[in-house]
Amino acid sequence: MSTFFKNLFSVKNYFDKIQSLCLYGVPNLISEVFPILIKCRKVKYLDFQGNNELVLKSGKENRLCKLIHLTHLLLIQSSVDSKSLQELLQSSPNLFDLNIHSTSLHSLLEQQSICHLFEERITHLYIFIIYSDVFEQVTTTISRLSSIFKRLKHLYINIPMSDKSFESVILSIFNQLTQWSSLISLEIYGLSEKFQDSIRQWLRNHSPFNDSDSFISEYPKRTFKLWL
Repeated sequence: MSTFFKNLFSVKNYFDKIQSLCLYGVPNLISEVFPILIKCRKVKYLDFQGNNELVLKSGKENRLCKLIHLTHLLLIQSSVDSKSLQELLQSSPNLFDLNIHSTSLHSLLEQQSICHLFEERITHLYIFIIYSDVFEQVTTTISRLSSIFKRLKHLYINIPMSDKSFESVILSIFNQLTQWSSLISLEIYGLSEKFQDSIRQWLRNHSPFNDSDSFISEYPKRTFKLWL
């Protein structure tokens, strides 16, 4: 066998062994990186670190193969093309864990076809919220979670905002609990130290639970955890 073909097989075998892949500078049109994913079709953990300034218009159409091993997707960018994301979701039948920027999630929830895929697949959801996010938009997104992520078991929210914002987010989730029978745990990160000291009493005053309900709450540093 020639050296060329030996090297070719060696490269192919390397791609086949990749299970965790982080791509930096990914544009909003994520189909631009589909050729990479086709080579790494056994990837399990996929992390898109986007470039918010790089917004591409659809040019060459890149099709995607089935990614049956993909279970975790990190989409930490504020803008994403819904069509290419839908193709990625459709090609990943075993995807269940989604980490996503709140601004991207807000826009994607306007797409019925994507909402349907979220409902079918996602059981673990981690939402990143940053200081520059529009809080009214954040609360709207949070208020719709139970109606879309109907199979969700674990919800994680990173919310480095004011105590008042934190309270509003938790109350919005509390208001959905009666319709969210699948939810097992809720974790919210980003409490201020001031609110950390009073959260036990706050939960007692605002919680929808009573003494006969079964739940566990914990308050490690700057974090609120609730198990239902």
